[in-house]
Amino acid sequence: ALNAKKEEHELIDDLIETTCAGPGISDAGLFLHHVEDGFVLRQGRGLFQDMKGRGSLADVAVKKLQETNRSLILRAIPGSEEEPETFHLKTYMRGIGAEALVPLLFQGKLQGALVLGAKVNGEKFGQSDVGFLESLSAHAASALENARLNDITRKILSSLQESEESFMTLAQWMPAAVFIHRDASIIYANTAAEAMTGHSREQLMAMPIRDIIALDHRSADRADRPN
Repeated sequence: ALNAKKEEHELIDDLIETTCAGPGISDAGLFLHHVEDGFVLRQGRGLFQDMKGRGSLADVAVKKLQETNRSLILRAIPGSEEEPETFHLKTYMRGIGAEALVPLLFQGKLQGALVLGAKVNGEKFGQSDVGFLESLSAHAASALENARLNDITRKILSSLQESEESFMTLAQWMPAAVFIHRDASIIYANTAAEAMTGHSREQLMAMPIRDIIALDHRSADRADRPN
């Protein structure tokens, strides 16, 4: 279902909904990485809704997720809180109301992280919950990458179309003859080409390109050919 989503915003909404439905939680969000501003909360529900668009994943959490490539469950983070890194990580998670952070990894690279609040029934996150969430995040990371590539493709195609339209406008009003051909077939001829050859565009497009090459050019072309 996630891979069927082509638009990133639809994919993110579906991911948050599925994340909440699985372990039975009401508070969830998604941090995604952007080159310009790092890991920013792109979507949030419940407790994390107000952080949308402005909340950033703390460096200490990013570092830990990159080191372990595994979920961080607040009550199960190893190490003593007397250790500065552990203290700062747990303090950060408590501060934003996060019971768990689940990495989104694509080809070993951290793309983002799901942030989850406590379960509605008050139970702790178990291994089955972690397994479900990590499997979900793996599919989500792949789907998000596909959505990103689809978006890039759309932008490239749009740019190419704009460039083609600009070229056609320029070519149409050029005083020189412009032909575009594919192999021997003419697929485009501008107004100047019609005037210079005395043939309409329809006639030119029905002719092989060699039929409109000047006679001396044809002779030169034949002379260059090996016998």
